[in-house]
Amino acid sequence: MSELTHELDAARHFISRQVSWVEFNRRVLGLAADESRPLLDRLRFLAISGENLDGFFMKRIGSLEREIERGLPREGSQPLTAHEERAAVSEAVHDLVIEQHHCLTNQLFPALAEAGLHLLGYGQLDSAQRAHVDRYFEDELFPILTPLAVDPARPFPFISNLSLSLAVVLRFGDGAPLFARVKVPANRPRWIPLPDPHVYVPAEQVISAHLDRLFSRMSIVSAHPFRVTRSAEVPRDEAAADDLLDFAVDLVRERRFAPAVRLEIDAAMPLGPRELLMNELGVGEPMVYPCEGLLGYADLRTLSEVDLPGQRTPAWVPLPHPRLPAASPAALFEAIRERDVVVHHPYHDYGRTVGSFLDAAARDPQVLAIKQSLYRTAQQSSTLEALMRAAEAGKEVTVLLELKARLDEAANIAWARRMEQSGIHTSYGFVGFKTHTRMTLVVRQEPDGLRRYVHLSTGDYNDTTARYYSDLGLFTCDPALTADVSDFFNFLTGYADVPAYRRVVVAPTDMRQHLLDCIAREIEHCEAGRGGRIVAMMNALADVALSTALFQASQAGVAINLVVRSECCLRPGLPGVSENITVRSVLGRFLEHSRVFHFANGGQDELYIGSADWMYRNLDHRVEMIVPVEDQANRRELIELLQIFLRDNVGAWELRADGSWSRVVAAPSEPLFSAQEHLAQRAVAAQSSLA
Repeated sequence: MSELTHELDAARHFISRQVSWVEFNRRVLGLAADESRPLLDRLRFLAISGENLDGFFMKRIGSLEREIERGLPREGSQPLTAHEERAAVSEAVHDLVIEQHHCLTNQLFPALAEAGLHLLGYGQLDSAQRAHVDRYFEDELFPILTPLAVDPARPFPFISNLSLSLAVVLRFGDGAPLFARVKVPANRPRWIPLPDPHVYVPAEQVISAHLDRLFSRMSIVSAHPFRVTRSAEVPRDEAAADDLLDFAVDLVRERRFAPAVRLEIDAAMPLGPRELLMNELGVGEPMVYPCEGLLGYADLRTLSEVDLPGQRTPAWVPLPHPRLPAASPAALFEAIRERDVVVHHPYHDYGRTVGSFLDAAARDPQVLAIKQSLYRTAQQSSTLEALMRAAEAGKEVTVLLELKARLDEAANIAWARRMEQSGIHTSYGFVGFKTHTRMTLVVRQEPDGLRRYVHLSTGDYNDTTARYYSDLGLFTCDPALTADVSDFFNFLTGYADVPAYRRVVVAPTDMRQHLLDCIAREIEHCEAGRGGRIVAMMNALADVALSTALFQASQAGVAINLVVRSECCLRPGLPGVSENITVRSVLGRFLEHSRVFHFANGGQDELYIGSADWMYRNLDHRVEMIVPVEDQANRRELIELLQIFLRDNVGAWELRADGSWSRVVAAPSEPLFSAQEHLAQRAVAAQSSLA
């Protein structure tokens, strides 16, 4: 591979991963501000930006704080030190919070009110509305509220993660001010409905207006909402665990008491209660986020689900795949024998593709064994119900369940216990590594002997997220590929040596080097006059070694187009370094979760799909798999898919060399083109052609 013609400078060539993520969430907020979208869609995107920020602090900032506290070395060449990154993130998020407030207060609330949806303050209620809310408080709220005073006899109470509370300052007569906390119940609606249609009032304001019922004979000096976010990072030595299931149970229990990483407060909160909260929760000034108006934007999702005609994009109804019949197990397996099948969710219905495959495997008496790896799954899972039915029917069923899928450990623990009780052989992966790959192996008795069928996916076996996550899956019975997957399962569940794979590429053993070799090969093709081209779609790009290789390829003249939904740490468009690299992000009503990698290979195209992003953690600290797509028709379909996303001028943003993102705007004479809407229309057309 040719050497870099410019010496790498981390600050000049790379972008902070965490700051890049904040910019991703700013793009999500941009969807909420987009006046061309229906109002309830915009409100939902604002809620999603709040949910994203909650998860960011729990996962990312928790890890960053732990890195600073323990003085851990940074991964690879980073543009900022850990302390610098924390300061940059704090500044970026403070700005984002202001933008969220502006979007809700100045844009969405007026437009929603005009459309008939009102969120009123308690002070805005008329006498009839107040009477209704007063009765609601007495009947539904007062019996479950618990005022918690703080004084020498009553210590500062435990504040649970993401809970909404009131910081109340009180006084007996002319005495010194006293502090109390009142938690807003999470098991009651945040938005209390009034008798008028689509009119609501926040529960915290109703409680605040009735504090005299909780603190009789006292003067209420002030009451202001606050909200605490705790880290999801719990320092535990996994290597010392005797049992990974017990380890995960303890992890979930201890996370409740993890350090606070964010304190959101009403901007009008006086200094006294603010300092008391900071001291008791152990947070510094950069971790305090004063907010105008509401706290906890994630709760706006329930408001976005009200029935307001004409203010929501009609729900997409997923369609069956034209090549996967669901009439009988035999017909489905026959279709896969005829040719590999690529499915694209949610355009293709998860239940009538993946669900049908698993149901067929459970019902078909010719199926002898099923093996599956799971990362995240739903609380109600047709996938796991099918596997339990198969085990109860006497089939050999093995599941490798990743217990350490962060924030989903509790659900996975519950499923692990149910699966073991149903007779499924359950394994929990490797100590020190997360098993992130998603695949299913089915072994079936056929007239010519045993045949293996495989489903590999870029996304989870999750009925819920499959409705709004965009993911790819491959069904195949290719002998070499299915043998690889069989070897892989034996390696995961037993003591087998690392296999020499025929087709698949696996992390952490050989994926990094394979990708580097593919990039180097494009450089060789380019230098030999055959041209070089790389098009890759992924969730995130943050690996320094792969980014450096892409810089080298760009300098050699390789054309590189990257579609990266979330954070991207590589700076494109730098003269002499990355001017042949473009980076875009496409956002819309579906969350783009697919990973597709295309290397032109001098005209002998290679395409891969799989579970891995181009990140240090995926390549070195997770068990991942990408698989080559061999069928020519499927290759053409994936190449076309990538081009569709490169054409988008509705939901696309482009990354600039300075680290900022700009919205792709269609030229006056250029027709609007949405990748997601085009794919939906294409799925409908394909289904109609069969009618």
